[in-house]
Amino acid sequence: MSCVHVVFSLPQELLPLADGNSGCLYRRMVQARAAMLREVAADSRHLGAEIGVLSILHVWGQPLVRQPHARLYRAGGRAHARSQRWIRPTYVASSFR
Repeated sequence: MSCVHVVFSLPQELLPLADGNSGCLYRRMVQARAAMLREVAADSRHLGAEIGVLSILHVWGQPLVRQPHARLYRAGGRAHARSQRWIRPTYVASSFR
């Protein structure tokens, strides 16, 4: 089984919103992005499956600069309903396999 790692960053222009509302803003950021991944995965043109998403929120980048971003991980495919063979989505780049 493979895993897909997706990173979503909060645009720098929205950082002032996080000053007084960080909990609410970060929660909505992670929820919206997870919902988007689930919606795309459920589409039969892509994966056609219900997926789970593991999300990790980072509010600082590696050089200790404020850079809120969410790292989301999901399975890189699904099990076929009858044969239990692993099926990869059509849109996953080869570098993620």
